[in-house]
Amino acid sequence: MSRTAEISLSVTDPTKCTEKFGSVYISYKIHSNTSRSGFESGAHSVVRRYSDFTWLSQELSKEFPGVIVPPLPEKLTVGRFGEEFVDSRRRGLEKFLLRIASHTELSNSQYFIVFLQAAETGLAEAKNESKNSSKAKTGTTIGWLEGTVNNLTTGAKIDLEKSAADIKTEEIAQYVAQLEKQLISVTKHAENLVKRSRETALAFFEFGQSFIFMGKSEGDSVGTALLEVGSTADALSGNSHTFAEAEVVKLVEPLEEYSRMLNSIKLAMQQRASKKSAYLACLVDVEAKTNAFKKIQGVPGKESQAETKEQAVCTAQDAADAAKVEFEKVSERLLTEFELFKNQKAFDIKEIMSNFINLQIEFNRQSEAAWARLVPVIESVVVEDAQYVRDKVQERNADDSAMPSHHYTIGRTGRTATVPIGNPTPQASAVSFGSGYGASPSENYGDNNDVPMPPPSSPPPVPTSQPPANPFGDNSGGRKQSYAFTDEEGEGGDEGDEEVEEV
Repeated sequence: MSRTAEISLSVTDPTKCTEKFGSVYISYKIHSNTSRSGFESGAHSVVRRYSDFTWLSQELSKEFPGVIVPPLPEKLTVGRFGEEFVDSRRRGLEKFLLRIASHTELSNSQYFIVFLQAAETGLAEAKNESKNSSKAKTGTTIGWLEGTVNNLTTGAKIDLEKSAADIKTEEIAQYVAQLEKQLISVTKHAENLVKRSRETALAFFEFGQSFIFMGKSEGDSVGTALLEVGSTADALSGNSHTFAEAEVVKLVEPLEEYSRMLNSIKLAMQQRASKKSAYLACLVDVEAKTNAFKKIQGVPGKESQAETKEQAVCTAQDAADAAKVEFEKVSERLLTEFELFKNQKAFDIKEIMSNFINLQIEFNRQSEAAWARLVPVIESVVVEDAQYVRDKVQERNADDSAMPSHHYTIGRTGRTATVPIGNPTPQASAVSFGSGYGASPSENYGDNNDVPMPPPSSPPPVPTSQPPANPFGDNSGGRKQSYAFTDEEGEGGDEGDEEVEEV
């Protein structure tokens, strides 16, 4: 709960409500506590909706013309029940009340007291009274003048010499116009920063997930490092999202409030202009009535009419005097309000910049710490020297080439076969023939269908039966193997037995 000028205030618990006719609105709970005179001392909690805040703003503006009434958060037609918008509006409404509580005149208004402390029935009564008061005001002299400023049909015109207040008001108008352009630009770029932070949060999430998936496919220290990087990026994704929302609260929303504050200044300037027009209308009315009185003054037989017109001149003059007092009061109030605005603006802009800078420092500090924790993880990844890897590969290749093998001579052909020791199956053996049938230096001796094909000049051997389970086993002595030969035309050739001798 924020404490301002002996009044502590907070706006909480936005709740979606439905009226009996089906319309939906958001209500807010307002907590206040004060010991200030004019208020009921102690803590109070009331429930208000946005239209109640609007009523309070309008009544304060009418009660204190020329005062820069704090702005309300903007209305939204689409998405007004979204969680993000509702919470943003809640903060804006709380800021609205806090600024009123810190204002010398506004905080003492009966409308403000009723708004903070009255029950629902008391608030409804206050609304009815203010409505009736507005109707009654139209019957007063000032009310009549304000309502007929633009309806005067006389061609008379009063030109007043431009006062110091008029010159200052023109300067305010120029200042507000220039500041409005600057705030629009700054707010636009601040929103772009928030957008980029949200995109960074999403990018960190996707980046982290890709590293996590890649790390799961690795089983060594590299995989562990990839998982750590992915997890860190995923955590930074959450930090970036939180950071983006903090940028909205501490940067974008305060800038948007000041843009709306400029509209409040414009409204106060319009009220001054309206009071001035009312005063000028009174002067025109006095001049017109004075001229009418002079026309019949001293005319015999019109003494009664002259007296009536003279009374009208006095009444118009009284109205002009009252309008002048009101105009000067509003004008002075506006100039004072503007000076207070500039001073408050300097304080608020300083706070906005300070909050933004500290936010950046904290976010980058957290990011730096998160990445720094990964440094020892990355350094622990074992990477062998490239030359060491080459030596290991060469050593393995040398071991493979030095594997012992058996050499066989195939009977009368004089061919030799080399089979490495430990070969699991003869079908997968690499068989090297030394000579005969023009065989290649290394052939694959597989099953019956994979017998090496000799050159066209010699008939290929065709086994007449399935070979034994291990044709080149370690059996001692010779072993007979039958072959049937065919010529190039596919006709049968000589049959014979070849003796396989182990050498």
